Amino acid sequence: MKNKRLNHLKTTVKKDILVFKSEFFQYFMLFVLFPICLGFFYGVMYQNILEQKIVFNQLTIYRVSDGSDEMLSGIFDALESDGFSFVKIEDVGTEEEMVQKLKSDNSIGLTVYFDHSTDGSINLKWLDRGSDSLEKGVVQQFITQAVREANMAINVQNQLSSLSASQLEARYPGFSEKMTALNSGYFVEKVETEPIKALSSTELFLISIFISFSVFFTTGMVKQREKKQVQRAFASGVNRTMLYLSNSVSIFIISTFMSALYFLIVFGFVLRIQLAILPLIGVILLQGLMITGVQSLISGFCKTERTSIMVSMFVLFGFMFLGGGAVPIDSYGDASSLTNFAPNYHVFKLYEAIVLDNPMNTMLWRAGVVVLIAVGMIALGMLVFVKKEEI
Repeated sequence: MKNKRLNHLKTTVKKDILVFKSEFFQYFMLFVLFPICLGFFYGVMYQNILEQKIVFNQLTIYRVSDGSDEMLSGIFDALESDGFSFVKIEDVGTEEEMVQKLKSDNSIGLTVYFDHSTDGSINLKWLDRGSDSLEKGVVQQFITQAVREANMAINVQNQLSSLSASQLEARYPGFSEKMTALNSGYFVEKVETEPIKALSSTELFLISIFISFSVFFTTGMVKQREKKQVQRAFASGVNRTMLYLSNSVSIFIISTFMSALYFLIVFGFVLRIQLAILPLIGVILLQGLMITGVQSLISGFCKTERTSIMVSMFVLFGFMFLGGGAVPIDSYGDASSLTNFAPNYHVFKLYEAIVLDNPMNTMLWRAGVVVLIAVGMIALGMLVFVKKEEI
């Protein structure tokens, strides 16, 4: 009996591979070449829309002050740095002179002065002429926030002026150094940030679109059920479980081969990225298992080829959305939590970790989720197939 089951497994897998070989050209065109073209299309489109550089137009700020700008020297130094290369500060003597200049200029007037009625806090008065612009919004937000923080420092000084230096140092360690920095007027600090590693738009869509389209890697199991051809297997003494598992093995081999071929072309010839081979092989096998779970479940539930195609299309659209193949789901806020239930998204994140050379030990839980979901789908499909398939 055991030999009969193994022979049936070998015969079924060999037959499915021969059918796949005869249809390889269609598979290559639809599930290798087409996803590459579509990935490039989406990648270039999103790169032009989301990754375009913002060019600021020059903005002149006319400044009139009673001397309060000395307290804010750090702020105005920042406005004259490369970070605000589009800003030009021009000092004028009086507000009347500033108003005259603004009559012929689509710019900003800025008056800085001390308000002695509020314990010497710094106040600003804006004169804005012309239409609103991105440049004006950025500068106004920056200066307003910086002045607010400067006034907070002044307020703290006023409240703590009654305490001696020794009392302040005992109660607030490092207080004198912090106040010295605040009194110097340098309220802006440049902090180096770690570079953010992320896939380019093209890399993202080349990976995610193929993972979504790979849901169509299947065998002719449903067609055989529709045409009652599985009766021959039953007549030879093979039970339903072995028939179902033989189909799952064929799907795994076909899907793993196509995934390996696709990423060999994409990573080796299209993107030309050097990757760690062993982790890549592991994720490809994991993707093959995921596809096996999806298509085994469909084969177990669907008795007609038309129904299986409709279900596969439904799964495709779900994968396209939740896996980032249609939109970058990570940027959708609360909606991104749905990706925890999408095995293709976890597979995508594993490919992403390999491309970005991120530590794989932090991603093992994603592999575990994919295995659990895939095995669950295979088991559920087998249960339905064994109970419902007629002999």
